Amino acid sequence: EPARVEGDVIAFDRVALNAPDGTPLVRELTFQVVPGTSIMVMGPNGSGKSSLLRVLAGLWPLQGGTITSPPQGSVFYLSQRPYLVAGTLRDQLLWPLPPRRVWWSAPPAARAAFHALPRGNEARAESAASLDARLGEAMEAVGLDYLLVRGRGFDQVKPWTETLSGGEKQRLAMARLLFHRPRYAILDECTSAVSADGELELYRALAGAGVTLLSIAHRPALKQFHDLVVHFDGSQAGHGWRLEEIRPAGVGK
Repeated sequence: EPARVEGDVIAFDRVALNAPDGTPLVRELTFQVVPGTSIMVMGPNGSGKSSLLRVLAGLWPLQGGTITSPPQGSVFYLSQRPYLVAGTLRDQLLWPLPPRRVWWSAPPAARAAFHALPRGNEARAESAASLDARLGEAMEAVGLDYLLVRGRGFDQVKPWTETLSGGEKQRLAMARLLFHRPRYAILDECTSAVSADGELELYRALAGAGVTLLSIAHRPALKQFHDLVVHFDGSQAGHGWRLEEIRPAGVGK
């Protein structure tokens, strides 16, 4: 029977993945993402990469095997199309934490659900000046600090989905990730609209922040930020995947 369990690592044990029409994609998929060991997933369209993330997020049923995933607050997802909220620039970076005006108006029982999120308690306890200083560091790390100069700092409110380019949206989502600094980050082609050089800069920032990655990406240059590559081959023969070791786990980037 397929199963999902909770643990301290992201682990796939003999997992089977099917396409939406039931076509078998991957069989006996087995690998682990442990703290400090980042994994990259590569492969052609339709080979099972998206299905892998769907079953990990609980959005698609397992066809076989076992998936182990950490508690909700330990994992951060970045998609190809970042979600932007209606509100200030500060609100964009704090998400999924609610804005302070919403936070303090919510009953204690409702607030408890957010305490487990990365940086949740820190962000609520520190001063506004200290919080904005750390948010500014995240913006600078992704090359978006110019947005603070153009407008009214973190208090500016704009139609962000219309104002920002595709690359800026992805950089903003990366700044959000750097601020929260979770144990694990699931990156689903989240830098596809960024230039090749800019993409390397963003991954260097993640490596410096100590975030362990499970990345779906296409550019081979990103291999240097990972310890292992899982190649999905999209074939019906065999298990549909293979492993490529980039370097022994624990070797510095």
